[in-house]
Amino acid sequence: LGEAPVRIGKAPKRALYYRIDGEPLGKKATKRHSVDGTFLRVEVLGQGQQSVIYGVHPDTNAPYHWVGDGLVDLPFDQLMPVTEEQIDTLLRELCDRLGQVFGEELIPGPQEIAAPSVLLPTKLPNEDPLIDALGYLDPQSYDLWVSVGYALRSSGRADADEIFQSWSAKRPDGTTPSNYQGPDDTLEKFNKFNPKNTSVASIFSKASRRGWRDTRLLQLTDLGNGERLVRDWGNEIVFCSDQKAWYAWSGKHWEMCDQKVKQYAKNTTRKISAEASGRPDLAGEIIKWQKTSESVARQSAMLETASSDPEISRPFDLFLKDWHLFNVQNGTFELNKQILREHRQSDHITKLANASLQDNAVCPRWIQFIDEITNEDAALALFLQKFCGYMLSGDRTEQIILFLVGEGANGKSVFLDVLKYVFGSYAGVISAKALVDRNASSIPSDIAALANKRFVMLSEFPEHAPINTATVKSITGGDEITARHLYKEWFEFKPQFQVVCALNNLPKLTWVDAAFFRRVRIIPFERIFKPEERNKALQAELKAEADGILKWIVEGYQRYHSEGLEPTSKMLAFLDEYMTNEDPVAQFVESYVYEASEKEFVPVQTMLGAIEAYCHRQGIETPAETQTRKRLRELLGATLQRRYGHHQNRTRGYAGYTIIEDRDDEECF
Repeated sequence: LGEAPVRIGKAPKRALYYRIDGEPLGKKATKRHSVDGTFLRVEVLGQGQQSVIYGVHPDTNAPYHWVGDGLVDLPFDQLMPVTEEQIDTLLRELCDRLGQVFGEELIPGPQEIAAPSVLLPTKLPNEDPLIDALGYLDPQSYDLWVSVGYALRSSGRADADEIFQSWSAKRPDGTTPSNYQGPDDTLEKFNKFNPKNTSVASIFSKASRRGWRDTRLLQLTDLGNGERLVRDWGNEIVFCSDQKAWYAWSGKHWEMCDQKVKQYAKNTTRKISAEASGRPDLAGEIIKWQKTSESVARQSAMLETASSDPEISRPFDLFLKDWHLFNVQNGTFELNKQILREHRQSDHITKLANASLQDNAVCPRWIQFIDEITNEDAALALFLQKFCGYMLSGDRTEQIILFLVGEGANGKSVFLDVLKYVFGSYAGVISAKALVDRNASSIPSDIAALANKRFVMLSEFPEHAPINTATVKSITGGDEITARHLYKEWFEFKPQFQVVCALNNLPKLTWVDAAFFRRVRIIPFERIFKPEERNKALQAELKAEADGILKWIVEGYQRYHSEGLEPTSKMLAFLDEYMTNEDPVAQFVESYVYEASEKEFVPVQTMLGAIEAYCHRQGIETPAETQTRKRLRELLGATLQRRYGHHQNRTRGYAGYTIIEDRDDEECF
């Protein structure tokens, strides 16, 4: 476009000043593009728009400055002239270039119109602010058209169908959309829209980005300020009524982020004075209220009043809608359909992986690493791949807990650290206290951070601390958990997470039963890497293959979905050994105690002595007598009293059972 004066306000953003050669323009803009969560956008501001050239920037509180002399002494006719055609060409080229440099255009559930420019309405404001706002939205964009349809269906207005039909038939410049099929077709499709967790606030938010301003003067009160915040940011924020917490849309997912919403409140506050332009009779009061609203007390009041607004206040289950979605850097992966699509606000996803899903991604070092830590056991390597794939979904049908067992320098810490990186905010860590605490209901409050996570690592167990089997069954059984964040309210959620424990030795148990062992999966890490085999840069090398590892995990999900997640023969052998060590009473009864006639009788002391001898032969610790008696009662039923032995003394024991005899060579017959 040529040389132009440059004004810098909030760096690196800057404004360049030209004069239009031809009819006045309104506003045009490129789509928004995201780089590491920062949105990039180029706007052309024309007639009806404003640009501050001197003073202090409202966000940075730093003065505006000019590169060069600025505009004050520059005659208007010396500004570089540009035509509308030049501007349109520039915007189209910028759209192409931004896409090439920064990847796919960000279209978070439809947030921006598809055209490279925004068409401003040519009509005067309507008395109905909703209809007025719709005049700034272009139905030519199908995504935007659907989004508005959902919002109107959810509004409850009796005339919602008429409003949608009227809006669908005319673009902001008065022309008919090329995809408009007539009123009957429009109403038929509108009636098929299922109302979702969206509202007309999303319409106001979209319209405000395109230059719309609510001409109604909201009350100069705390309540009015809350309404202003919802008006300006209703499509970007949610207040979770269960948690008493704010969520903000990042462009890819919803983040619990009070600070971002507070920044939005500041932004809204600093725009209050602009309302004076439409009400000169109240200009003094409006400007005074804007200054008053900048106080900490008024800012808190704005957030408090907005938090109860039905347009943005939602229960936590809003974020628990679909367990079969997995959010990645370049979109959202639908596990059921095996397709990658754009991020959508309407999914209400709160997590984001660190990797992108790319068809051409590879991970040769990771595959080699898996072979190394499994000692080239192909069956074990496949189980690990399918298990990682199983964790992509929030469906915990398997109801299992995974123990990774082995002494140090075996790769299990590297394995978990790399997975944690790939899963991003879907991964979490929980203190071993959750499984060691004697009280099964005393799950710590920090478990609230595990809501919506898929992969959770348990920190190392304290030495000799027994695991609470009741808690294991609770967190793997899919029952709802009550938890809270620090200084927040209690809320309930159904676990989507899979617990993985890295251990040097298998944990002792508070009590054992078949239900616990059904949940246990053990993967042995038997290879010990020699000092000369260890690579200090290995984790960095593996994380560099994050995209390929994610693809490997997705392939694991596909294998899991078609083949299941059965443990390997080696895993079953380790589980049998664990059961023998942790439940020797059950193992003894299963191996040596047989049902017999009611005449047969085994005294309690005889049974206890036989179990003690069995444990001695197996080289395992004999349980305390009280635990042994309790376990025998569960397995064989209550004891009876009979006269027994040479002297026919009254003796308690088990009727209808017999113990096979053991030889001294430890072979049993």
